[in-house]
Amino acid sequence: MGERVLKMFWALGILMILLHMGPMAASASWDVYQEGGINVRPPNVRHTMSKAQYLAYLRSQAQKAIFAKAHPCPSTMKPIQSCPGYVIDHVKPLCDGGLDKATNMQWQTLAASYKKDAIERRVCACHKTGRTDCVDPWASKQH
Repeated sequence: MGERVLKMFWALGILMILLHMGPMAASASWDVYQEGGINVRPPNVRHTMSKAQYLAYLRSQAQKAIFAKAHPCPSTMKPIQSCPGYVIDHVKPLCDGGLDKATNMQWQTLAASYKKDAIERRVCACHKTGRTDCVDPWASKQH
């Protein structure tokens, strides 16, 4: 009986190790994203999104880093993404066909971003319904 219990605990231990190591081994290849010579190692947000969503998030963070490197923060004049009073925003929203590239990004004050976000939510919600008569304030800007 003792040998049987020992084998069961041994098998259970191996199973626990495999279950614990499996996700870690699978995720190790996408902990860091590199684009344009910039490594992005974001906070731990993986548990809330799929691998595809996480990779899209990392691509976006890499593009923001590229943008910030080329366009320093307006308030500190440093090439960093963290800028007091400003956010990096897409000129043409992603949900409206804008590209997730540094060329489609701009520094925007927090007050202006709140106003633009409200407009984006309305326009993007309209597009999601499949309507073609949505007022699109970004139609003239091709980014």
